[in-house]
Amino acid sequence: MPDRLARLGKLYRDRNGAYGDPFVEFGHALYVMFGGPLTLETPEEFGRFSLFMAPIGKISRYCASIKRGGHADSLDDLAVYAQILREYDDEWAKRRKRRR
Repeated sequence: MPDRLARLGKLYRDRNGAYGDPFVEFGHALYVMFGGPLTLETPEEFGRFSLFMAPIGKISRYCASIKRGGHADSLDDLAVYAQILREYDDEWAKRRKRRR
């Protein structure tokens, strides 16, 4: 386990050096994006929010790399996560329509 933890420490240092600490700014950005407090009440809302957060992380990584030419992997991941969220929204809409 000490070796594993040492590798994880190195991974953290490497990634933190590349991307910085965007998570420090997440709270402020989300507060502004949602116009203030956000209350999630249903499992579907929590699911949608969790899927929404994945692309936000990718965008923050891209922002940290923008002066170095961007970050292609983050853009690819962003596209995939956006479509996963779209699929989730489409399925949610279908279930909601069937309940009516």
